[in-house]
Amino acid sequence: MAKKDKYGPRETLPRYFKADFELQQKVGTGQLDATAVARVQDYLDKVDIDVTPDLRASMDVIAANLDEARALSYDREQFLPVISRELMNIKAMSGMFRQMMVCRVSAFVLTFLEDIKKVDNDVLGILTVYLNVVRSLMDRKITDDTNAHGQAFLQEIRAACKRYYDKQSAAVKG
Repeated sequence: MAKKDKYGPRETLPRYFKADFELQQKVGTGQLDATAVARVQDYLDKVDIDVTPDLRASMDVIAANLDEARALSYDREQFLPVISRELMNIKAMSGMFRQMMVCRVSAFVLTFLEDIKKVDNDVLGILTVYLNVVRSLMDRKITDDTNAHGQAFLQEIRAACKRYYDKQSAAVKG
């Protein structure tokens, strides 16, 4: 369980669980067949699925949770697992189906969420900017992670996160 300190919730030490080998006993051990892996990879490379409706649905869940978190003045940390889960879904789907710019932006924001100690209005603002950036990337069909416009979006999110870290650092010091 998370304990609270003056900066917000703090995770306790990890708990260790003894591994259960029941599944391994049922299916056995060994490596995957290389031809099966190659066939699956070939299929993933050739399939052309539009995942934007699924990505937009996950973004709508994040937006709804952000609106609800803004309405509350306490205990906003309860929304972080839901938002993180949806961010992981967006990152995974976009990476698997060649939406690499969305994947890179999502990975960066997910890393940012892992570092924060407390959900405040600045964090909610950064997440709102993230939603706007991802919508813009999908609307403009920017999929390649080397695209100059996509890189500009990513730089803006990085700059916003840096400003957040600088503000938090200044608040702790002074």
